Amino acid sequence: MTRSRALIGAVFLSLATFCLSACGGDRTAIPDPPAHGNVLDQADVLNDDDERALNQRIDERNAHTDGARVAILTIDGVDGDWEDWTRDAAEQWGIGDKDKDNGILIAVDTDDRVTRIEVADGARETFTDDDASTVTEDVLEPALEDDHYVQGLSDATRAIYDDVQGISSPGKEQGFWEKNAIYLALGTILFLLLIVALLYRYSKRRMYRKADREISEYLRENPGAEVDPETRKAFRTYRFNHPRRPGDEDERERRREEARKNGEELDPKDDPQVFTQYASSFGAWLPLYAASPTLYSGSGTHPSSGSVSSGTSFGGGAGFSGGGATGSF
Repeated sequence: MTRSRALIGAVFLSLATFCLSACGGDRTAIPDPPAHGNVLDQADVLNDDDERALNQRIDERNAHTDGARVAILTIDGVDGDWEDWTRDAAEQWGIGDKDKDNGILIAVDTDDRVTRIEVADGARETFTDDDASTVTEDVLEPALEDDHYVQGLSDATRAIYDDVQGISSPGKEQGFWEKNAIYLALGTILFLLLIVALLYRYSKRRMYRKADREISEYLRENPGAEVDPETRKAFRTYRFNHPRRPGDEDERERRREEARKNGEELDPKDDPQVFTQYASSFGAWLPLYAASPTLYSGSGTHPSSGSVSSGTSFGGGAGFSGGGATGSF
């Protein structure tokens, strides 16, 4: 009798444990949204340049449409229901503009090798669940199967924004003129690309020489100082993207100085740790780069006029009721 009771107790304990697990007792906590940009790479499958390129693509597309606001999340394993978890993550992050429900989350679990494009109700008016399935199956999964994460995420982001803007519709056949119109303008496009490439190369070389002169001047003024190749490369890139002093720099410096005197917090658009600021020389740039290498080794992040927004996809959005598509790779 005692043995039977023990056996029954063990069975009930196992069932209780299973039910708690199935109900989310061990559910993976949802991470905080990215402090900067629109990409959170918890699975560590992207390098800094990959993240910077993805953020730049999202920023640029957000500036041209309010039909969608895309964010990207990679994670190495999720305990709990995957679709419920991604839906809650999108809601908790507030992806999309407030009252527009135009958020879209591209989520990838590299451990279970599953994907999810979570689409808010407002965005579903132009980017349907069928469109999400097509992007998942035809764009995202083929790249991820070969572990080409940045390609898959970048192409999926482009496909989503293209569809929202009516540039193309995933999976829909184009007519004859749509397919062949590009060839009519191909010669002109190639010519223009050549001109742009030559101008870009000339401008880049000119700015690199300017950066090298600033470094040489710094070394003359600081005998014994050394500049390693990585730092030189970062400053060259920074100077190429920030060739001249902004017109509002004096006003910005005045606000910074006033905040320091009054012991006040800096306005985010004046804070060199939040948005990339102009550095007039290599010596002025060096401590900024040491504190925030990502902000000061490329194009950086800038406040738009009259606002501290930098193309963010996080605007207090909501409306995630289960729309989208799930896939595996």
